[in-house]
Amino acid sequence: MMRYFCCYLFLSLNVQAEWHSYSRGELPEQPMPVTAIEATDTNTTEAQEYVCRAHYNKGLHPGKITENSKGCIITSAGRSSRRLHYEVLLKDSQYYWGSDVSGGIPEQAMIGGAEDANGDYPLYICRAKWQEKYQVGKILRIARGCKIAAHGRERTVRDFEWLLVSPQKVVSPP
Repeated sequence: MMRYFCCYLFLSLNVQAEWHSYSRGELPEQPMPVTAIEATDTNTTEAQEYVCRAHYNKGLHPGKITENSKGCIITSAGRSSRRLHYEVLLKDSQYYWGSDVSGGIPEQAMIGGAEDANGDYPLYICRAKWQEKYQVGKILRIARGCKIAAHGRERTVRDFEWLLVSPQKVVSPP
């Protein structure tokens, strides 16, 4: 039985993102693919991974989900874990993957959660190549790379891309 809740999250950069709640491996019809250059890109022969997030240790952590993972795979404290209750980011033509040459956090970087319950330590969504395959992960503002799940561990990859939102998606504050 599919649980379907819709929620909108207003992020600190005034970006509106649509996440849907699921459990135990369920996926929406239009999840945000990790391998796509843009959200509308579906030209890939790889098994798709999608952007998800799940609660863990008082935080909300971005992660990855596949059709076979039976949950959202997140990382924390050097390890990866599968969370059975999670939210999946829906595909939107305003999302795209890109890098920032300035070394800072791009203005359009999407926040996918927070390290703590108060939201004082935002976690941005990123992707990095690991063994020739894109993996979705998270970036804490002070981190030196994209933290991904690989072989049951949390790996930090220094060459990565941010999930960005085109300026048209940024909304005015209420």
